[in-house]
Amino acid sequence: MYWTSFYASILCFIYFYLAAAVIRLRIIYNISIGDGNNKDLKILIRRHANFIEYVPICLLLIMLSESNGAGFWLVHLAGSSLLLGRILHLFCLSKSVVKDNVRMIAMLLTFLSLFTGAISNLYIVVLGRSEEHTS
Repeated sequence: MYWTSFYASILCFIYFYLAAAVIRLRIIYNISIGDGNNKDLKILIRRHANFIEYVPICLLLIMLSESNGAGFWLVHLAGSSLLLGRILHLFCLSKSVVKDNVRMIAMLLTFLSLFTGAISNLYIVVLGRSEEHTS
C-alpha cells in the first residue's frame, strides 16, 4: 500500500487547507455552528464536505486494489485522477463564483477514481483470483 499512502498523504494536506479555510471564516464571522446564512461560508463548508464524502471511499478502493495486487498503472490511474479531481474541485469553487466546466471535469476525475477502484477490485476478486477462493 505504498502508493496509496502517497496519495493519502498529499490529499491530507488538501483536507487541512479546506478545514482551515472553514475555521478561518467561522472566526471572522463569529459563526461557531452551521453557516449563519453566510454565502461564502456555505460554499467553503460544501467544498470541505464534498472532499470528505468522496476521498475516503476512493482511497479505500485504491488501497484494496493495491493490496490485492492491482497493477502499478491502475493504482496510479485511480490515485492521480482522484488527486487531480480534488485539486480542480478545490479551485473551481472560489468563494461565490462557481466554475461549472471545471467542476464537471473535477467530478468526472473523481468518478474515474471510484470506477477504476471498484472495477479493479471486482476484476481481481471475481476473475483474477477466483480459483484461490473456490474450495
